[in-house]
Amino acid sequence: YTSHGSLRTYSPAPRALTSTLIRHANTSVFRNRDLCVLLAVLVTIGTGAGCSVRRPYQAPEPKAPTAWSADVPQPADAESLSRWWETFGDEQLTELVRRAVASNLDVRTATSRVREARATMRSARTQLRPSADATGSVRGSGAGSENGIGGTTTLYSLGIDASWELDVFGGIRSTVDAAVATANAREADLQDVLISLTADVALNYIDIRSLRRRIELAQSNVNLQQETLELTQ
Repeated sequence: YTSHGSLRTYSPAPRALTSTLIRHANTSVFRNRDLCVLLAVLVTIGTGAGCSVRRPYQAPEPKAPTAWSADVPQPADAESLSRWWETFGDEQLTELVRRAVASNLDVRTATSRVREARATMRSARTQLRPSADATGSVRGSGAGSENGIGGTTTLYSLGIDASWELDVFGGIRSTVDAAVATANAREADLQDVLISLTADVALNYIDIRSLRRRIELAQSNVNLQQETLELTQ
């Protein structure tokens, strides 16, 4: 304001100064708002990482004695156990087991389940990595006339879509762990079916061979008894 003796008059502030003050006030408000949004996002991510629902599996430790009263034999390797019937050295038994494994429906079902579980496991693991989809197309059009005047037009189009989901709460990794555990369980089921099948084939084969041997011994005893009867007569 300006003073002239005892008379005081007020004049409005310059428009440029008012605009500058308003601009600075708006800028400060926006900066504070952006800072608050950034802090909220960081706190949310940190809290989510700390509150992850994923719990890594820990296998239980069995309580075994520190020493044994007898020598413990060393376990055989997986390769020899998978073909244990070959230790008998019987080619006919080996052929029977091979035919049983190749034609058994339970083995085929278990094998299909193993393949399905492995495919699910691979599909679950792909969610941990970025994914991209691309599409393309070509379209041509032409026009002609009786005078031979015309033309063709070719249109090309290409589209790319990329995405990546961050596993903040551990849900994707938990899904992967579950898929891996399911695949391991299906493989164990397949081994169980194979062991049961090969054991049944081997036991039945041994029973048949034993019965045949007993029949041969019984026939031999019959022959000896017949010879004894003839000598007695």
